[in-house]
This record gives sequence, C-alpha cells and structure tokens, in this order.
Amino acid sequence: KSAFNKITDEPLKRVCYVGTDPWFEGIACARYLGNKMQSGRIAIVVTSSLQVLIMFQRYRSFVHTLKTEFPNIEIIDTFEAHANFEEAQKYAENVASKVDAIYVTGNSMVPAVGQGIQLANQDETFIVCHNLDAAIVSKMRDGIVASTLLSSTYAQGYDSVIHLFNYICADWKPFQPRLMQKMVTVTLDTLSE
Repeated sequence: KSAFNKITDEPLKRVCYVGTDPWFEGIACARYLGNKMQSGRIAIVVTSSLQVLIMFQRYRSFVHTLKTEFPNIEIIDTFEAHANFEEAQKYAENVASKVDAIYVTGNSMVPAVGQGIQLANQDETFIVCHNLDAAIVSKMRDGIVASTLLSSTYAQGYDSVIHLFNYICADWKPFQPRLMQKMVTVTLDTLSE
C-alpha cells in the first residue's frame, strides 16, 4: 500500500492493483520491434503526452530496451500527439518515408498514424502498438500494424471484483500489492486465437 501512496496525491485504500506494468509493456514492444527489424530507423508517437505516467513508463522502457539490446535501431523522433487525430496523421504522413516503423504508446492514435502511413504510400512502414480494438484489427489486416501488446481487460475487471469480494467476505490479503496480468503479443498470424 505504501508504494501506491507515493504516486498519488491522497493515500489510497486499495487492496491491490490488478493489471499490467507499463514498464514491461514498453520492453515487450521494443523486443518485438527489435527482433523484427534488427536495424533501421523508427519514430515514436506518444498517444497523449509524456506527462501521463503510463505513457512515460512505456516510452522510457521502450527507448532504454532499444538502446541497450538493439543499438542498430535509431530513434529519429518522438511526437506527443496530445490525443489529436489530425496532428498524429500529419506527423505520420511526414515521417513515414524516413522510418521503417512507428511505435505508438497506446491505441487511440493508431488509426491516425495508420492513415498517415497510407497517405504517404509507405507500404513497408509498420506500426507496433498496445491494446486491440476494431481499428487496430483493420490496420493489422491491411498490413500496417505488425503487432499489438494485449492483456485481458476482462481478466483485469473480473479478477479485481473477485479479489475485492474475497477481501470483504474472507479478509483475504493479496500475497503482493500488485497482481500482474499476462501480456500477449498479437500479430496477424495469432489474431484469431
């Protein structure tokens, strides 16, 4: 509990956290991209802002992993989209011819970045991102999204309710303050699984 209270303005009364760790999400995306490319140039699109803790953690671990494990991949630029679809699309359209891939730190700007890549006629440029929704599936089927990192949002919600019920009814205490969900890299080949 004390770890949670360090990052919030008001002390939390949280039993535990159920979800993924953004730091490890960034690492997983960097390793997928690094293994796929081995060398080349990429750009990063931060869905909102680096002031948002989750985006910052994903970004920092992604950059650190690429620099330490895949030194032949050059990050040429980072763009903070601030949830602006048109600006993200323009950025992707302008940078697509200069990079092999674009890492998107979330899911809401993937359609904009994908559209920018398509408008630039850069069929070889691909996206690595997070989460899975209809827009990402569509861009994956178009060959623009190479992979997305996914954890079960159903399990996050379900497990949280079960843990809370057990805490209230049976005074259950979690074995650790953070119960991590499994992360899965989804590609077009594994999309139907």
